Amino acid sequence: MNKIKIFTLFTITLIVLSACFNKNNDFADANKLIVNQPCMPVKNNCEILLDKNIKLHLKFMASPSYQRLLPVSLESRDAVMNNITITMIIDGKEMPSEKMLLSENKKIWEAQLLPFAAVTKDNVKLRLEVTYNNKLYVAEFPVTY
Repeated sequence: MNKIKIFTLFTITLIVLSACFNKNNDFADANKLIVNQPCMPVKNNCEILLDKNIKLHLKFMASPSYQRLLPVSLESRDAVMNNITITMIIDGKEMPSEKMLLSENKKIWEAQLLPFAAVTKDNVKLRLEVTYNNKLYVAEFPVTY
């Protein structure tokens, strides 16, 4: 093999490995959301801090239950978010992520989660991904009810 072919093959390999590494570390550069514990969204008692002055309030409209739609809302009284995705994790199993939709008043985001695993009071976590001012903020935290 000549030097050009070896160099090209080496370069392509580095690009592929770099893409795989970046895909597996999507949240490595994300800013952290701070969740005031304990997070009890069924009781409307779950405050999440995005920045010093931005608070989000998470609310479940019912208790989570196996294969029953769970309406969820996230309110931002202080700022308008760009994008929000929520993922329910039950006993370490990730349910499908749901993109939250912005309501008419521009400060409440809503989604319908569907648990596909048996839910107990101590086996549920949420992963919240919020985009605000072109920055990604992420938190993974347990919820109680």
